Amino acid sequence: PASPVTMVSEWMRAAQQAVAGRGPVWLIPQLHNWAAYDGHPEKGRYPTPLEERNMVYQGLVWGAKGIFYYPWDDGATGLIKDEKLMAAVGRLNEELRQLGPELLTRRSEVTAANVAPNAGLYAAVYRGQGDAYVIAVNAKPDAMTFGVPVPGLADATADVLFENRQVAVTEGQLRDRFEPLAVHVYRV
Repeated sequence: PASPVTMVSEWMRAAQQAVAGRGPVWLIPQLHNWAAYDGHPEKGRYPTPLEERNMVYQGLVWGAKGIFYYPWDDGATGLIKDEKLMAAVGRLNEELRQLGPELLTRRSEVTAANVAPNAGLYAAVYRGQGDAYVIAVNAKPDAMTFGVPVPGLADATADVLFENRQVAVTEGQLRDRFEPLAVHVYRV
């Protein structure tokens, strides 16, 4: 894989291909220190809050119908020992609580899959009756500006959820700046 965080998209894409629409795919994102499995919790680390949010939203880009965290507690570096990560997972779960009912009832289309001209971007459009949600994820550790493809959507203004701002949809794309590993969720 290009980077550890992109493994989520690679595995989710493979899982979706394997089930071929015959059943749902759930994401079980890492929420622990892999090195602790080998008895060396001092050598590794668990994901940062930014990495965790990125992985969860990559799963949603690929149509995850459920999120079930894997927070294995090795005794030294378990989730409950990191207050910042615990708080971030709580905020992330609140976002999922708000988005879940909308995303589960819509059909989705992956519009960017970490290839040129949008290397580093994963994105999907979830279409509904009269509106759409767009999830866009920067999988790069660098700040990037992307033209997020939103085929079939008319020129409009999109609300950037959880950020209290708006961006324009023009000529089939949303143009926005992404900080390293940033996620943006839009409602058009």
